[in-house]
Amino acid sequence: MVKLNANSKISFKIGRQIWSYDDERLLSKRNWLNTAMSYDGILSSFKLEKAEIDLGISINNNKENHFGNDYREIVDYKIDDSTGIVTPVYNAQKLKTLNFLYFKYPFSDDLYLSYISLLSGAQDINSDSKLFFKLTQGLNVFYKSDNLFGHFSGYFQMGENQQGKEVVAYMTSAELGTKLSNNKISVSFGTDVISGNNYESNNYDYSKLDNNFDLLYGARYKFYGYLNHFTLTDRHTKNAGLVDLYFKSGYNITTKTKIEFHYHYFQTMYKAINPNGGFYDNFLGSEIDVVLSHKFSKEVLLKSGFAYGLPTNILAEFKNVKADMVNPFSSYLMLVVTPKFFY
Repeated sequence: MVKLNANSKISFKIGRQIWSYDDERLLSKRNWLNTAMSYDGILSSFKLEKAEIDLGISINNNKENHFGNDYREIVDYKIDDSTGIVTPVYNAQKLKTLNFLYFKYPFSDDLYLSYISLLSGAQDINSDSKLFFKLTQGLNVFYKSDNLFGHFSGYFQMGENQQGKEVVAYMTSAELGTKLSNNKISVSFGTDVISGNNYESNNYDYSKLDNNFDLLYGARYKFYGYLNHFTLTDRHTKNAGLVDLYFKSGYNITTKTKIEFHYHYFQTMYKAINPNGGFYDNFLGSEIDVVLSHKFSKEVLLKSGFAYGLPTNILAEFKNVKADMVNPFSSYLMLVVTPKFFY
């Protein structure tokens, strides 16, 4: 990645880079994976008197020095029994193009407003050149003072999905919290709502319409429980949307040691269709997460976590696992080292 400064207020980044904004709902580094998320593109940054504006553009190819090539991935091959002809089976989960405009305006040191407009293009699985575009726009308000914090975010999405269906979807997120006992204790309540298809209504033709909100390259793990049940919210809710009601608390044991407790209550926004007839119940289960962290220095952090799930048989069926399995759990121990090479 190369950074070019036109002057003190205008700069450009060209090449592979991290795009991460606000709380990473749409664009994130997603560094919980073995390899973090990065973007190949051009980022133009403009600093005004108080506001900040970023403009990002990216077009992805599988081959060097070739513009507009097929960006699908071959995941399998299919053989015609009658002719013996072998044809590839494609997957096109990665976005061919991702472009955004981001605006941030701080009203004070405690409060800021941001706006993002993101145009994403995904390749048609059955075509080597056709793209389907989605436009996602959203507003965010973040507040943080000595003893009070919170946020509200609202996003609207329109365009076409990879099957060519019209997309009309939305997502909202809100959280309000406070700090107690000289900031040793924090408590917050929040909710996320991700839209889905209302199959009980006769007002929609879902052969042509999709109400599922696409999180694009946004973070999942840090929002929807550390068991990662909802990495693909459309598939893992049977296209019925997701509602996450949560409670979070934290306690600073010392200035360097902290313990956190999270509780999630999950349900679908609407009732999903049961292939055996009727509809599934909305409730999907709950989850408890506990994280203990100790900071040895500015550069070295040790974290351990434990996540325990209480899923319903409905979620087990959605995830294609046996309903009589023991409740899922996960634990980890992680050492984070962030050295600073240049001072």
